Amino acid sequence: MTARQRRVCAVVEDLLRIAEGLAEHGDAGRPRQAYLRRSLSATYYALFHALAKMCADELIGVSKGGTEPWVRVYRALDHGFAKNALKQTNIQALGPAAKSFSVAFVELQEKRYTADYDPRSFPFGRKATRGYVQQARKAVESLGQLDSEQRRVMATTVLLKSR
Repeated sequence: MTARQRRVCAVVEDLLRIAEGLAEHGDAGRPRQAYLRRSLSATYYALFHALAKMCADELIGVSKGGTEPWVRVYRALDHGFAKNALKQTNIQALGPAAKSFSVAFVELQEKRYTADYDPRSFPFGRKATRGYVQQARKAVESLGQLDSEQRRVMATTVLLKSR
């Protein structure tokens, strides 16, 4: 694993740690909405970076981390396209690990949208936010359980348009 890839793995773990810290931050009673919003946003972005890394590693190669083609694949991941692709039957049919990751990615992207853009009172409390962080941790673990063929199917599905 290259230094760059270790940094990407560290980014995923750091985002989840930050999300946990933000969910715990504040008074023992009701935490400030901004902390919970940022926690949920960081939680989703941990999944996004984990998926982008998986795509680049699978399609370009772990040993090529940091090269122009690897970065190009990593950066090619689009939030909305990935969300829609992960709802597809062929992804759900890859098995429980793929389904677990897909469900978490879709759900947390929707929650992130609420956290980042909805000006109304934040609907999730500390307990729910902690639960989403744990869901993301399990989803990242699920992504790591996929075999090479499952990763290749998922990577091409979330990155490439079918015709």
